[in-house]
Amino acid sequence: MIAAAAAMALGLAAIGAAQSGPEPGNAPAWLRLVPPGESGVAFTHRSGHVDGKYPIAEEVAGGVALVDYDGDGDLDLFFGQAGVLPAARGVATADASARSALYRNDGGWRFVDVSAAALPAISAYTVAVTAGDFDADGDDDLYLSNIGPDILLRNDAGRFADATTAVGLGDPGFSASAAFADIDGDRDLDLFVTRYLDWGPEIEKACTGPGGLLDYCSPASINAPVRDLLYRNNGDGTFGEVGVATGIGEAKGTGLGVVALDWNADGHADFFVANDGMPNRLWTWTATGDGFKYEDAAPRLGCAIDLTGVMKAGMGIAVSDLDANGREDLIVTNMEKQSDSVYLNMERYFQDATARLGLSAATRERTRWGILLLDLDLDGDDDLFEACGRVSLKRDAPADIHPLAEPDAVFERGASGKFSRLDWGVDLTGTAIQSGRGAAAGDLDGDGDLDIVVGNMDGPAMLLRNEAPRRGHWIGLDLRDERGVRAVGATATVTAGSLTQRDTVRNGSGYASSSDPRLHFGLGHAAAADSIEIRWPDGTTSTAGPLEGDRWHTIRKGSTGS
Repeated sequence: MIAAAAAMALGLAAIGAAQSGPEPGNAPAWLRLVPPGESGVAFTHRSGHVDGKYPIAEEVAGGVALVDYDGDGDLDLFFGQAGVLPAARGVATADASARSALYRNDGGWRFVDVSAAALPAISAYTVAVTAGDFDADGDDDLYLSNIGPDILLRNDAGRFADATTAVGLGDPGFSASAAFADIDGDRDLDLFVTRYLDWGPEIEKACTGPGGLLDYCSPASINAPVRDLLYRNNGDGTFGEVGVATGIGEAKGTGLGVVALDWNADGHADFFVANDGMPNRLWTWTATGDGFKYEDAAPRLGCAIDLTGVMKAGMGIAVSDLDANGREDLIVTNMEKQSDSVYLNMERYFQDATARLGLSAATRERTRWGILLLDLDLDGDDDLFEACGRVSLKRDAPADIHPLAEPDAVFERGASGKFSRLDWGVDLTGTAIQSGRGAAAGDLDGDGDLDIVVGNMDGPAMLLRNEAPRRGHWIGLDLRDERGVRAVGATATVTAGSLTQRDTVRNGSGYASSSDPRLHFGLGHAAAADSIEIRWPDGTTSTAGPLEGDRWHTIRKGSTGS
């Protein structure tokens, strides 16, 4: 208790600089921390924690985004900052000094803080960051989900401007993850925003944990579910909220994660929402006589709860075709003592295959937030990364370790299809374990494999360089429509030798974060993709290939790739 209190008194922000991480042992770690002195990234998240007070609202922030903001072909880094919780419902953060940060990628694992030059002076308690080209001008804009008014940052030739009021956004509630997708087929990106609680400072309670000591509350203790938001892009630079009109506003929840997917391959965007301690929702697009609406099909399809009937603490979501049957499957992260939930898409229903894929017992030890399915070793199947951090205090934590800290987890997928956890998958030598929240993936150094950036609660951001053993070649695809705009919702099926893999361009996934939306495939022993079939968002298809491996290709609708 004394050690935990001492860490809390430090604001949970600067701890751990000298604490050694886990020793890699005989097997080298797949991911190596690039320290701030090497990378130049000095961002540290601040929740505004005050010792002796444990508001649930401060536990969920820590989103990150990988975005090529300046159009130079490499991925830059955006970190959402929190600060001090708003003093009243519906207002901005009380900490005007809290600023989100943008780092320009100068190559060679060197990043430069360009926040002052490229970001407007805004103050917000930011939970999540979602990148997407809402105005179809060819560069990615940023949506900041906040406690207090949300913010939309428009990218104009490498400088961001606050466009929130002009476009009709800025909900003042408690937002979490968001996703851009085209819900109406007009080629403009619409926006789904989860909301966690109907929050104001007055709803926070004094909750206790083991031994009767003060601790963070659960959302069930707060009991303030709220409806999510769906914004339709009007095509004229403005948005209109259509959640109630489309059916999404009929239900309240405690939404933390959201992902856009086309679960039934009908060409329309559906949304899966991970609720914390409540049933998950799968909002499926359904045609009506005068348009469309959304219906929650999760109970009927078997993905609202787990196989044993438990409503879990849903947080992050990853999507992939795990069983190579041409349909999108789901993995949802949950808290300690609850396993991940793996939902395999069986065409007419989802099947809970958590145990079959090796993720039942192996994931119960830690609380997982950010989740990434990515082929770290380029062998042609997805591996798994999960950013971990507790939600209840570890009272016996050393003074220099965050009392919510846990090691992040790396799982290798083997030939049997099962995931196996690599206990020393992340080499944090010289740095304390942190309390992970958001995570995003992309090739930060241009070497062809995917690296990872993690946002931590009250801790320094972590850049993890991929040093997994390379077991094959790779290919990257940047899918663009005929306008040159990224084709969100397009699906590529890549065949290389005996491997067939599929993935979809999406904006926003995992937890509270945005990875590089370009598609990346490990090819195993194949040096090239024999063929690539693309289903474009309008339902038309095209083919390309063979295409050379170990490089990125831009494929524009109507062309064969470059």
